[in-house]
Amino acid sequence: MTITSEGSSLQTLKECVKDLKEFFIVSSVTLIDGPGPKVEAKRAEGTKCLRCWHYSIDTGKNLSFPGTCPKCVEALG
Repeated sequence: MTITSEGSSLQTLKECVKDLKEFFIVSSVTLIDGPGPKVEAKRAEGTKCLRCWHYSIDTGKNLSFPGTCPKCVEALG
């Protein structure tokens, strides 16, 4: 998901950017400074995590927890 906004709205989004992924139930959120608000959703890159179903380009890289994303590796470790 890409969110385009400007001014105080963009600043507010930047302050909570780490929570936006969970709030919108998406695999990633990118903020862009520009005229808005504008929201664009598209298919996430990467592989779906077997545990949480979020997509990440780093899913499956940890051999101790195959098929999981970095967030789930941290939770399981």
